[in-house]
Formats: sequence, C-alpha cells, structure tokens
Amino acid sequence: KVTRVPWNAKICNNRPNNVDSPGERSSQYAAEASCKLRFGSHAEWIGAFDIDEYLVPMGKYKSVPELLDMMEDQGLNMLNFASYRAWPRRILIDKPKLLPPEKCGRWAKNCFDLTVPSNRTILQTYNCDRQPPGEKQKTMPAEKQLYNSDYVKLHFVHYSEVTELTQLNKTAMIESGRKWTYRIGTDPTSRFVDEINEGTMMHAKAVAYQDTGKWDE
Repeated sequence: KVTRVPWNAKICNNRPNNVDSPGERSSQYAAEASCKLRFGSHAEWIGAFDIDEYLVPMGKYKSVPELLDMMEDQGLNMLNFASYRAWPRRILIDKPKLLPPEKCGRWAKNCFDLTVPSNRTILQTYNCDRQPPGEKQKTMPAEKQLYNSDYVKLHFVHYSEVTELTQLNKTAMIESGRKWTYRIGTDPTSRFVDEINEGTMMHAKAVAYQDTGKWDE
C-alpha cells in the first residue's frame, strides 16, 4: 500500500529560468526534511528516491523488505544506490522537435524536446540502461539511499546525511574507540549495494531539453 502525501509548499527556484526543471535542490531539501521530521519516528526505515527511480531486487532477494532484513542482519544503517540515467528507446518516443535557442541554456544554440506519447509510460520508454548491473564505470552525483530513520538524524537528498556518528564531538568520538578527524569520511555502517546479488536502481529520468544541447556537434 502506498500513501501519497502532496507537497503543498511553495516550489523554490534556485536554477536558471531557461531550463525545464525550475524547482529542484532547495525544494527537495525542504520536502525531505519535512518527511523525516513527520514520519521518521513512525518508521524504522526510510527510502530517499525520486518518482522516476525504481528499486529492483536482485539475486535471491525478491522484495525491498528482504533487503531491509539483510541490512539489519549486517548491521547496516544506510544502503547506497548509484545513479546513472537511462536512455529512451527511440521507437517509443515522438519525433524530436527542435526548440528556439532561448530554451537551450547558456552553452548551446540548438536543442530539442523529447516527448513520451500519452500511451507510453516513463519507465517503459526510459528503460535502456547504459550500464549493466554491477560496479558502475560512470556515475552521476545523484545516489539514493535506504536508511535507518533512528540512526540518520537529517538527510539531504543525495548529498549528505547527519547521523549519530557525525554528531559526535572530538571527545565523544575518541571515547567511542574511533579516530577523530576534522573531515568525516564514509560512515562504517554504510555501503553501496551489490547490484548483481542484492539490488539495483533504474533511473528512468526524462532527458531535459537543455541536456540535448550541441547535439549537432
């Protein structure tokens, strides 16, 4: 069962006005912080994913709850999913339409719009994964996570998280038996998922028209 909670706050625009995704980072931070504060105490696990990202259990795992059981057995508090956008299948999109230069961003004069027909879904169209499951040779700075909502105090989309460990000061860190550093490294209870034997993430993100710039070069 899925419960959809509409985000009724104002969409903040911290991106250029000439792109087709005007409301991103700041609004994402606010929405996720609101979710964590309202529902974190009622849930053991939280998944931070966009609506165009799909978790696919792999190997012996058949569902996300089975992955969560595995995390608990291994003492993991965070499981990371690397991201790399899938390509659309050409036969499933409408004929590309050239757009005027002012729509193409600051670095390109030519771009086009890719439209998914009304009888197709985004997942059906953008499911041509450019890399097979396994350790990705290329990634985008858009990894996502399943995380323990008690251990993770604040979560900022795919950039950073505030955890029980990162909140420790120098004295508390040393008393816990860990080495103190001024720059916190990878959390020891966090790792990337095994894409062959555990799970993978399909990122079926539509190609924004400014990202098609300089196609003719």
